[in-house]
Amino acid sequence: MAKGPLVDKLTSGGRKLVELADAAHLDVRSALWLYRPESDDWVLVMALPEAGTLGPRKVYSRIQRVFALHRAELDPLKLEDVTVIAADDPLIQLFRIALRTGPGISEIRFSQNRIDNTLIEDALIYRLQ
Repeated sequence: MAKGPLVDKLTSGGRKLVELADAAHLDVRSALWLYRPESDDWVLVMALPEAGTLGPRKVYSRIQRVFALHRAELDPLKLEDVTVIAADDPLIQLFRIALRTGPGISEIRFSQNRIDNTLIEDALIYRLQ
């Protein structure tokens, strides 16, 4: 996982991964960088319906293929920086209380906010549907 501040290279790599996943016909409903203060790291959370129906392992396999085909474009982003969850995961449901985006890719910084009494230290949201 990415340690320290979220740097431009990682944010552009995350954005590029979402674009490439879309082009590979993965159904990325939500994607965001989430800061985890307990481990002082960032994780790129990608929410797909298939993670709930087929399981995350199948989705990781499909994302791994995207990495294999586009390694140079995604560098320094690594598969280890990505967490796959179901599109109806409680984390995504929590974020959807506060905001939603369209199907495009945004860059919305969401820092030091509470949603339903849950503190979100920091996040960078690309898509939230």
